[in-house]
Amino acid sequence: MLTKGRNDAAQADRTFRVIVADDDPVTRRVVQQALNQHDVEVQPVKTCAELHQSVAADIDAVLLDLWMPDQNGIECLRQLRANGFDRPVVMITGEQKAQHAVEAMQAGAYHYLLKPLDTEEVYLVTRQAIRAYRERTENAGLREALGSSALEREWIGSSAVSRKVLATAHRIAQSDATVLITGETGTGKSLMARMLHGMSHRAAQPFVTISCAALPRELIDSELFGHEKGAYTGALRERPGKLEIAGAGSLFLDEIADLPLSVQPKVLRALQEREFERVGGNTTHRVAARLITATNQHLEDLCRRAEFREDLYYRVSVLRLHLPPLRERIDELPELVSHFLKKSRHPSGEPVSLDKKAMATLAQYAWPGNVRELQSVLERAVTFAPQPLLGVADLQLAPPLTAAPTASLAGRALAEIEAQAIRQTLDACAGNVAAAARVLGVAAKTLHRKIRTVCPRDGQSDHSAPVQKNAVDYS
Repeated sequence: MLTKGRNDAAQADRTFRVIVADDDPVTRRVVQQALNQHDVEVQPVKTCAELHQSVAADIDAVLLDLWMPDQNGIECLRQLRANGFDRPVVMITGEQKAQHAVEAMQAGAYHYLLKPLDTEEVYLVTRQAIRAYRERTENAGLREALGSSALEREWIGSSAVSRKVLATAHRIAQSDATVLITGETGTGKSLMARMLHGMSHRAAQPFVTISCAALPRELIDSELFGHEKGAYTGALRERPGKLEIAGAGSLFLDEIADLPLSVQPKVLRALQEREFERVGGNTTHRVAARLITATNQHLEDLCRRAEFREDLYYRVSVLRLHLPPLRERIDELPELVSHFLKKSRHPSGEPVSLDKKAMATLAQYAWPGNVRELQSVLERAVTFAPQPLLGVADLQLAPPLTAAPTASLAGRALAEIEAQAIRQTLDACAGNVAAAARVLGVAAKTLHRKIRTVCPRDGQSDHSAPVQKNAVDYS
């Protein structure tokens, strides 16, 4: 039975074509013999230059030495990926360093083989890599065949507004051009970015996210592009950036409006020239990833105020997708409520539902925090409601932010005016800093800082509403 299985496997592998790239003739001969006995066709090459000339559509895999005479193997792999070669690459080396293995995997290698080579392992790893690639390709074809229906399973809502969004998203997913997703906070920009990646031909490659608003400004450069050992105090070893880790996948820059001006020229170069250097480094790395960006701010206004580079704006907004606020798709509210409640369980263990008055109240609410706020409201209601049937009182909606008569602001200090605006907004949002930040048009971390400095009253407003942590993220 074992012999029959081996023969069946060999018969199935007759169409495999593999390139082995190594300047060592012994390694080339060992690999060729190991694969030839299983009827795998092997093409040996001695340099990376030969490898780049030899890769073709009918090549199933590449076995690549880490140290080639004309180019570092990992750089050679990155160039292959940048040129669109998506087949599996197995790295070969005589050095047992975990750092090299990590770098190879981050650059897009399927596996890592150590010299002296085990001939059976060479065959098994190569066969496994090719079969895994073919399975991914079949799955990607299935996703493409499903088309917009796959998107609809991610995006909740079937109104005309949502159908238009999904149709646009499906077309954008088929392109490699840079995307700018716009929309208010809580409309699902992060979710849409993942959907665009999942519907694209890059779906089997990494999806990597950087939140420009969450990272300290001095760390974004290193986080995005990586750094070399000794590039700055504390850089004890070299570290690849998210752009490298993304490989031939997608890099999502969330809240790109918060990208520091000092880093924007480097991002512009990465988009225009498709290359960059790590912080403190001289080696040029190629960019293979697709860039997806998102913001809840108006980049055009930031450009007019010289707070965002105009040339970068045109680069990141080649394709645009605007996500509508919840108030413009309020007829989808029952679908969204049903979706979130199905994922929740009352402490009693019973399924949760909403009475008619509660649903009507939700429909009349302004939803400044959009779908994310709806999710938070329902999760909070399910947690604290005494019964699994939720009523109006269980929703604990924040009062509407209506404009109240105010005294003249003339002659008052700006800090005092700012403090009053923060306190009143926090009161109106029941102490929820995330909601107040959305109303004031600032990042939550900025508002936290201002609460401590402009109106330091133990983190509270003038009244009784305590400061709450950010709501659950709908992403």
